[in-house]
Amino acid sequence: MWSAEIKAKILQMPIYQQARHIMLYAALPDEANITSIIFDPSAISKKIWFPKIIDAETIIPHLYSPEKGFTTDSEKTPYQIKEPRGKIQSVWPDLDLIIVPGLAFDHAGHRLGRGKGFYDRFLRKYPQCYKVGICFPYQLVNEIPVSEHDINMDLIISVSNKMSEKKDSGRTTVSF
Repeated sequence: MWSAEIKAKILQMPIYQQARHIMLYAALPDEANITSIIFDPSAISKKIWFPKIIDAETIIPHLYSPEKGFTTDSEKTPYQIKEPRGKIQSVWPDLDLIIVPGLAFDHAGHRLGRGKGFYDRFLRKYPQCYKVGICFPYQLVNEIPVSEHDINMDLIISVSNKMSEKKDSGRTTVSF
């Protein structure tokens, strides 16, 4: 239920509606599952990308193709993440919006990942891109320890019974 509410909020965002190249992710069991955005009519005019793990330190954007679909459970990567099937693009896209999972987020836009640094290294290559972290209510915390290599989100979306907005250092947190 929470995943569906988060997905609905993403679809309502002006940045989503205007974006032509969007990077989503295939959710792990403890992450908000918004993959069904690819089936929304609004996605027809967009290029949807997903992270593809290349090696122990690198993810690259991989274009989703409805004809090829995703890897199956038996084809998952070593990190148990489903990825789009198909040939890897040699040119990196000019992404407009990147939707990022995490174990926790705080009101300042900080993100706690899984400790490998994949997203921080990747996001550093897209400084101009709008970055949205999404999480369940219990994953929104007061403060996350940060280091110099951590990349902040521009927006955090979670689910709650109220809507609140807080700006801190140019970042916005919205709970719905």
